[in-house]
Amino acid sequence: MMTARRNLKVSILGSSYSLATDEDADVVYQAAAMVDSLLQGKGGSISSNVFDKIAVVTALQLAADLIKMKKSLDEYEGKCKALLQMTIE
Repeated sequence: MMTARRNLKVSILGSSYSLATDEDADVVYQAAAMVDSLLQGKGGSISSNVFDKIAVVTALQLAADLIKMKKSLDEYEGKCKALLQMTIE
């Protein structure tokens, strides 16, 4: 189901961000909380010139996690298709 585009406010490292999105609000808030937690764990109180590097490292970590999850899902899907094919034969 497609949701209407709306503005949501999230807070990351004490800064407020207004996001225009059509994503589910709960997903956006959970994502913001995850990013905030990861950034706090990496840098705590950081200067602005270091923030960009920490943000990139955090984005890379999230992307790597996403890739691993997608790979696991693809493997699971392949196993399900193989089992289904075995039941058909």
